[in-house]
Amino acid sequence: MPSVSARAKSPLTAGRRWAQCGVSLLELMVGLTIGLLVSVAAAGSLAYLQATGRTLTEATRMQQEASLAFDTVGRFVRPAGSVGLQAASGDTVTYASSSVSDSVYVRSSDTQSFEVVLPGGPDGVSSDCSGQSLPSNNTLVSRFEWREKQQQLLCLSNGAEQVLTDGVAQWVVHYGVRDSDGRTQYRPYNKDLPWSKVFGLRLCMVLVSRVPVPEFAEVFRSTPGLTLPDCLGANMANAVQSDQRMRRVYAHVFALRPNQP
Repeated sequence: MPSVSARAKSPLTAGRRWAQCGVSLLELMVGLTIGLLVSVAAAGSLAYLQATGRTLTEATRMQQEASLAFDTVGRFVRPAGSVGLQAASGDTVTYASSSVSDSVYVRSSDTQSFEVVLPGGPDGVSSDCSGQSLPSNNTLVSRFEWREKQQQLLCLSNGAEQVLTDGVAQWVVHYGVRDSDGRTQYRPYNKDLPWSKVFGLRLCMVLVSRVPVPEFAEVFRSTPGLTLPDCLGANMANAVQSDQRMRRVYAHVFALRPNQP
């Protein structure tokens, strides 16, 4: 029978003793360091994903709202290009066709709005910008107006108001005029414009994000001299850094008389 000392020196007993030992301080520190590095990397990735998601969400929403607003405006503006031109009167460009008894025209009296007059019924429009149906004998006057203080773009028609989009920091309407030599110029509203030569509208607006987007502002803070022009060419970089809200410019051109020389 083996002695006590022999049993203590056996490999099996030594392995059991080693299995019962804990990790050393060095091993613990290495494990904690690796875990900390993994946590920092994960936190950085999460912060990046959140920032990217916030920027993408706001940019997508703003694009959708701009498209919806322009689509609504176009629904009422584009019919003016499908009928013949009548003589202009004052600041009004008037259109009519043989199938429509009422005049169809675009008019304006200030820099922040314009009106489109269309006949109702089967030969004209069937509903206003809020979706309300019109009697067949009604003429619809749709007024597209920007309210600067509320930062809203509205359509006023048939006695009702409909907000097309909010967060509109700027709204600029330019009227396309074709000179006698064929050059095209887009000019702001002026009662002395040659209204008989107006053939289109150029609409431009600046939308502001609903929530701050710090990573968008950081681009301008980290890149001195970088500019962000608005509809009139003024730099919006300082405003972005001040309130950290994203600003984007959207513009669309509508032809009123595409067949005119």
